[in-house]
Amino acid sequence: IEGSVVSAAPLTVSVGVLDASQITTVRARVTLGDWQLAAGALPDGSFPIAIQPPPADGPFELELRALDAAGHEGARAVTLVRDGTPPVLGSIEVAESTWRAPVHWVSASQALFRVPATDATSAVATVTIGGKVALWGDGAFEAVVPTGSVPADVVTLATDSAGNTISQTLSLAGDGVAPSCTLAPLPNGGWTQATVVSVGGLSSDLGIGGVTVAVHSGDSVTAADVSGGGFLATVVVPPAGGGVFATCTDALGNTETSSVVTLHLDTDGPAVTLSPPTGALFAGAGLDVVISASDPAGIGSVTATSDGAPLEPGAVQGDDHHFWVAAPAIGTTRTVGWSVKDNAGNTTSGTAIYTHDIEAPELLDVVLTSGLLKDGVWFVATETAVVRAFVLDAVGAIAAVLVAGEPAASVAGIFNYGFLSFK
Repeated sequence: IEGSVVSAAPLTVSVGVLDASQITTVRARVTLGDWQLAAGALPDGSFPIAIQPPPADGPFELELRALDAAGHEGARAVTLVRDGTPPVLGSIEVAESTWRAPVHWVSASQALFRVPATDATSAVATVTIGGKVALWGDGAFEAVVPTGSVPADVVTLATDSAGNTISQTLSLAGDGVAPSCTLAPLPNGGWTQATVVSVGGLSSDLGIGGVTVAVHSGDSVTAADVSGGGFLATVVVPPAGGGVFATCTDALGNTETSSVVTLHLDTDGPAVTLSPPTGALFAGAGLDVVISASDPAGIGSVTATSDGAPLEPGAVQGDDHHFWVAAPAIGTTRTVGWSVKDNAGNTTSGTAIYTHDIEAPELLDVVLTSGLLKDGVWFVATETAVVRAFVLDAVGAIAAVLVAGEPAASVAGIFNYGFLSFK
């Protein structure tokens, strides 16, 4: 057929001849080349002749000759076009995709492919992308290809009018799932005395990867350092405290937000009271010193020393921490140092001095007011009288004076007991 496009490969031309007498010879040649004879007629009456197109692309002439038994020869010439060059594919575009070698990633379940395709000699007959026929539009062939979570090859195949083909293969995958995002619990329940702290966590992505992490603390946002499956950031502690959380985003923009952990800024040391207070006296083998400590951040540790030597902690009852201070073997005082640290790292410390009282009080005198002492016996004119005891000891060292088993009141170091009945 005039103008037909053929490839560079050898081809067979079927020549139909009509004549009243027998056909003896049918031959053909390409552009003044050597004549090729038909081997014989087929049952349908046509004569097949094998020819080789010329070496260069472009139009060429095919001459045909047929000779009958009477010696008459018929001739015809047709122009064909040789095309031995495959089409040219332009750059393949995957719409809304992100390239992370060697895969094109999209966040949707399907992807739009666009590719220009041209042919220098004939025309592009078909283009298929991932097995789907691509349609021409807006300067390129387009097809929508489904994606999977696992990268898979997508073949783009272009075929021209002569049957020449060219293909390109790229890897495609879909990822619409956000990465995992976990912020690690903060030490000490989030209590800190520092204005900046380090927070970290874990993040992983089963798809495209390329995870970036931002840590939010109050009004500030800090980009975290990401390494392997972990991340770490130094953030500002809000003055009033507050929540800290992380956002983890993969290279396609899929984002996950972690749970919130709380930061508390605490720059004050614990509140501490001692019982007995510093300056107290004690007798016997030792003294139970109770350090009562409280703090909003909670108490991290309570330690104490006696004359510089560490004391073993005793029972802990609520806020009360007991320490046994043994009486000194030499001397009369014990210096107790103590230190209380809260969970934010703030410390309150101090010292207390206790005196070991090793001598009993001296009862100097006992008198009855409004009474008369005679021969070691007190005589009173009333049924009741006030007993007055004079006791010698260190200032404040007298714990109690009992008269007839009842406690006497102290006034300026003198113990008075009233209403002693005489009958």
